[in-house]
Amino acid sequence: MRLCWRGSIGQKCDKESRDTTMNFDSLRGPTRILASIAVFLVGSGLAGGQDRVDEEIVVTSTKLEKRITDLTQSVTIIDEERIALNAYTDFTEMLRETAGIEFRQAGGPGQFNHPKMRGFGTSAILVVLDGVKINEASSGGIGHLIGQIDPSSIERVEILRGPQAVLYGANSTAGVISITTKSGHTRDGSLDVEAGSLDWRRGTLSIRNTVAAADGDLAYSLNVSKIDSGNVHPLEYTRDETLQGKLEYDRDTIGFGVNFWQTDNEFQAAELDEAYCCQTRESYWAFQTPDPNQFSGTTDTVIGAHFRHDISDRLSQRIRVGSMEKSYSIVDAADGLLGYQPSPFDNFEFPGFSGNFYDLGEPIPIMDTGTDIGAYYENENRQFDYNLIVEGDRVAGLVGAEYLDQSARDWGSYGSSDGSEAVTSVYANAELNVSERIIIALGVRSDDFDSWGQENTGNVGVAIDAGDRSTVFLNAGTSFTAPTMSQLYNPIFGVSTLKPQSAATFELGWRHTGADGRFDVETVLWHTNVDDVIAWDGSIPNPRSSFGFGEYTNRDRQQTEGVEVTGSYAFTDRLYLEGNYTHSDSANRAADADWERTVQIADNKGNIGLSYQADRFYVRGNVYYSGARLRWAGDIEMKPYTRVDFTGRYNFTEAVSAYLRIENIFDADIEEGMGFKQPGVYSVLGVQYRFF
Repeated sequence: MRLCWRGSIGQKCDKESRDTTMNFDSLRGPTRILASIAVFLVGSGLAGGQDRVDEEIVVTSTKLEKRITDLTQSVTIIDEERIALNAYTDFTEMLRETAGIEFRQAGGPGQFNHPKMRGFGTSAILVVLDGVKINEASSGGIGHLIGQIDPSSIERVEILRGPQAVLYGANSTAGVISITTKSGHTRDGSLDVEAGSLDWRRGTLSIRNTVAAADGDLAYSLNVSKIDSGNVHPLEYTRDETLQGKLEYDRDTIGFGVNFWQTDNEFQAAELDEAYCCQTRESYWAFQTPDPNQFSGTTDTVIGAHFRHDISDRLSQRIRVGSMEKSYSIVDAADGLLGYQPSPFDNFEFPGFSGNFYDLGEPIPIMDTGTDIGAYYENENRQFDYNLIVEGDRVAGLVGAEYLDQSARDWGSYGSSDGSEAVTSVYANAELNVSERIIIALGVRSDDFDSWGQENTGNVGVAIDAGDRSTVFLNAGTSFTAPTMSQLYNPIFGVSTLKPQSAATFELGWRHTGADGRFDVETVLWHTNVDDVIAWDGSIPNPRSSFGFGEYTNRDRQQTEGVEVTGSYAFTDRLYLEGNYTHSDSANRAADADWERTVQIADNKGNIGLSYQADRFYVRGNVYYSGARLRWAGDIEMKPYTRVDFTGRYNFTEAVSAYLRIENIFDADIEEGMGFKQPGVYSVLGVQYRFF
């Protein structure tokens, strides 16, 4: 049996750039794009002459269902079979094996987690769960949620790379991660129990089925999971409870459903003290000291309902309503003396400017920097989305209207603020089959924000059948990142007149499938330019600040560019090789300053995995490489590392199976966030019992 995540379905692109040297003073985006076009047209054999490959993989998060071969941008699809076979313990490890996405993960499972995509941070990555936008109004991102989503509740993930503003609006410059939770369209009743490193324990229960009802089909799904784990330091822990349910009814021309997903997460972390900016690797130091009362808690709830009506064979309408509610708290009680740490060198002053000096190895008392006042955040999204879809022989299109109401409130140790935003949007997208060889994709959207005004975006792409089972595609799109509630309404540093960060992206790609269907490859080049990047400027006079200076402003520029390459080869129907490589150049430029490399972005990353599936067992090995990147202060380049993982699964009977996942088998020295200890070799063993 060949795995259903073969080829484009399984992973996506990685980058390679013109030059691995960071030199943004000579950056000339349009020139490089034109040169790349010339190379691609020569290399792809545009004058070839075979029929287009009939690829059956369909992408649904584009709202207009599209075949992989017709897309003018890059996409990765991860289905639930891949999730189950590879026994992922958290969502981070699923995404880590795809191209273009990387992480700054501090510590072990469920701890601090910061995703990056195509050289951008989390506020440029839109995350959608069952059609509901879950990015927070306060920060523009999703906090540490990526590391807290339990994969056992997920049916499918679609990662759309590149700007998706004409479909989804703000905060999608890097792309969209669309998550679909489990439905009842697959019959499954199962119980899983796991144990592993760091006292990892997880239990999951899944009940899913479809039954006949009222001349139609009623599909139901209920999934429950609970995680309880220690972590890399004493007193650290991660606890998570997830409840997910879905009920859907389909009959001929109508369908409707409701969905519910909630995660309740809490983790406790050690106290971190580290050297601030302007360090070298020799002068850098960091301590992590166990803290009995420093924890973060998150409850994230997504509720939605959808309705489908097929008016005719060619005309249909879709309605989706949904909400996201998130509460987040940070509590760090003042516990006094936490313990002692050895001085890293002679004449070491700690805390800074205290006048207390220590010799090498001398014990330093570490006092808790917390207070008895916690910090609390609440975010809410309310969303309504309507689509009218037309599908013809050569043209498919949709017109849509969306209303999004967002609110954010915070209070406690970091001050207080309260804000809301209503966004009214109209949009249209179309796919035109100009000829048997050429498909054109078009999109426009207008988003009207009640706080700062209107933003219009557009997209045009073309996919050309280049013959010999190859497709060349080009895409140009605009996008934007909206000012966050904190940037607009923070009582000390907020500025209500901020503008959105506007971006333009150009992409060029080539995908090819071998004649026997066993080999496929895709390569994508991109270049993105962002203007009016919002930054905190400490030189601006500000009477609201106790220092008299500092507030947010539209000051900077950002440019990212790179290449993503994905390939796969099936040696046999059982033995399968896949890989991806990404090269990113990302830099920021303040006013009247030079380009500076973006922090926490690896210049190179990649995966290569080999899997074998027999009748009763499945094994897979994966090698993950992360190149050098700057720590948050931009002063020290973290070391590249290579990590080797292994997954195995054995089916004793149709009802009973066991699985094993080992991460970082060779205990590589991993620097993903300087100052934070990593788990080292990490393994989880699980047993599954299927009762139907």
